[in-house]
Amino acid sequence: MFKTKKNLFYLITVLTLFIFSCATYRPLYTDPELLTSALNKGDKVKINTINDEEISLKVDHLTEEAIVGDKRTVLFTEIGEIKIMTSSTEKNIFVGILYGLLITSYVVLAPAAYCY
Repeated sequence: MFKTKKNLFYLITVLTLFIFSCATYRPLYTDPELLTSALNKGDKVKINTINDEEISLKVDHLTEEAIVGDKRTVLFTEIGEIKIMTSSTEKNIFVGILYGLLITSYVVLAPAAYCY
């Protein structure tokens, strides 16, 4: 199926990077007090406003009335729904271990296949 070890290595690397890059958005309560304690500088959020506008931004800072990021200010009173981007650490660890086992088994078993 694969002509060289290099092709298989590239396939495994691309698949692993794809899996590692998977992230999900977790909904947050829209209460300003809860948002100010849940959000931090650098968090990526998706906001649906009460006017049906969809905004994606990286949080720069929070004020008492708004979220500020990516040269935009979104007032808490304008937020209809908000989600924060998260990634699964457990999933990333599992995939990393699996990737290591795949590479190790390929390095160990592949030379034996070429001996025949």
